[in-house]
Amino acid sequence: MNQIELLDNWRFVMEQAKEEPSCELAKNVYGRVYETSVPASMVSVLLEAKEIEDPFYRANELAILPLSNDNCAFTKMFTVTEEMLAADYLALHFDGIDTLAEVYVNDELVLSVDNMHRTYEAELHGLANVGENELTVRIFSPVNYIKAENEKVFCGGVGDSMEGYPHLRKSHCMFGWDWGPRIPDMGIWRPVSLVWGNKARIEDVLMLQTHENGVVYLDPEVTLDVFDNEGCTCGSGEDYSIEVFVTDPKGNQYLQDEATGTIVIEEPMLWMPHGYGEQRLYQVLVELCDGEGNLLDSREFRIGLRTMTMNRDKNEWGENFCHEVNGQKVFAMGADYI
Repeated sequence: MNQIELLDNWRFVMEQAKEEPSCELAKNVYGRVYETSVPASMVSVLLEAKEIEDPFYRANELAILPLSNDNCAFTKMFTVTEEMLAADYLALHFDGIDTLAEVYVNDELVLSVDNMHRTYEAELHGLANVGENELTVRIFSPVNYIKAENEKVFCGGVGDSMEGYPHLRKSHCMFGWDWGPRIPDMGIWRPVSLVWGNKARIEDVLMLQTHENGVVYLDPEVTLDVFDNEGCTCGSGEDYSIEVFVTDPKGNQYLQDEATGTIVIEEPMLWMPHGYGEQRLYQVLVELCDGEGNLLDSREFRIGLRTMTMNRDKNEWGENFCHEVNGQKVFAMGADYI
């Protein structure tokens, strides 16, 4: 798979959502074009442009809260080549949009999204042209949405938060908490990229671990997107080969057993939480090839070899309730971070 990140040269504009401006501050920013890069949000762009004060200082959040009753848009130009258009798949990939949005390519609607907590892709064949193309992400007020939905079905929520927030798949702490500010922001909060390739690509990799008698058995489960059989289908693909290579922290490489596909690691270097041992990590490389041995896609990531469970053994007060990593009980406590 080929990939180009689309992070720079974005333009941001605030749009009035209703007949009346949301606030005096909004009148100063409606229609103005701000240059930015993503990830970015309404608040981050206006803060960088010195249109607003730091929303986390004293009561500044209240001054900018009405802006979340408006809409906004992020726009950029991106280039498509003949090679990209000739590929079996060509798509825009969004790692995260916050939250209610419509995505347009050359004024054609390609995506409608309503969930901050997932990725999205839009196929571009038949929509993109060789050369320059315009990408627009229009984002709609989360506040107006939760108000309207809460009037249909009342769900309330935590008393210190804005009513109706459970109606939206958006980070709920943005709507306020007992000790958290109300900043229901909106924007492109994770990277955007252009992806293309032929035949198939790696969709997901799951490394299952089995720990027995001091030996770790790794069983990779690889899911593919296959594009050469009547569109995109998920599966293993009979015409493709998948190889998985695991390298330990000392540089020793482990391969799959040809019969079972299992990777056997004797004398494993286990990962332990900070303060209980070292955080040793193994490098994993997954390669996807076609029937002729041509590399189609690859995926690299790191894993820690460890067991983890909750210890509920009986004790003098009743029973334990603690994490147990590699057979060792771990004491843990902390505080919320929002």
